[in-house]
Amino acid sequence: MKEELKLFFQKVAEDRELQEKMQSCKSPEEVYVIASSVQDGFTFEEFTEATAELYEQTTAELTDEDLAKAAGGAGDSGDTVFATVCSGIAAAGLAAYV
Repeated sequence: MKEELKLFFQKVAEDRELQEKMQSCKSPEEVYVIASSVQDGFTFEEFTEATAELYEQTTAELTDEDLAKAAGGAGDSGDTVFATVCSGIAAAGLAAYV
């Protein structure tokens, strides 16, 4: 995944207002307009591919190891970023592109 997309996803995870803007979008193109205004350096296609990747990561079935980490409070801080971004993207209908 491009560094610019990683930066964008991090910004979304840290900005509640941005999350709400994304959730209010009615189309994937609207989400992309917001994304590209926040962070440049990626195309619509790269954006949808990256969100598909994140969507798969956050909706994949949890393994026993994942469950143990969650129960113990362990985990990758990136997990939160992915979940936050995907919730906004799914609300805007980008999940249909995955």
